[in-house]
Amino acid sequence: ELIRDHVNNAEKYFSFIPKEILPVFLDAAEYHHENFDGSGYINGIHEKEIPLIACLIHTAESYISLVNKRNYRKIMDKEAAIEELKRRPGVYDPRTIEVLEEIV
Repeated sequence: ELIRDHVNNAEKYFSFIPKEILPVFLDAAEYHHENFDGSGYINGIHEKEIPLIACLIHTAESYISLVNKRNYRKIMDKEAAIEELKRRPGVYDPRTIEVLEEIV
C-alpha cells in the first residue's frame, strides 16, 4: 500500500512546475499505473478515462524496465521487450505500443 500510495503524493513533488501545465504532470503521475482494461491502480479506470500522457508513461516505464538489468531477470533486447508488452493485452494502450515500436 505504501508503494502504491506514491501516486497520491505527486503534487508535493511538482511545486516547481508552472500552474498552467501542472495538470499534465499530475495526470502523468497520478494515473501511470492504470491499466487499459481497468485492472490497474489507484482508481481502476480504463481506456479513454486514462489520460494519454499516463498511458505513454506506463508503456515507456515498462519498456525501460524490460531493456535494463534487473536482479530477477536478464535484459531483453528491443524486439523481445516490445513482444512482452504485447503479450499483456489489457495492460497497455495499444496505441502507445505501436508508437513505441515505430520509435525503437
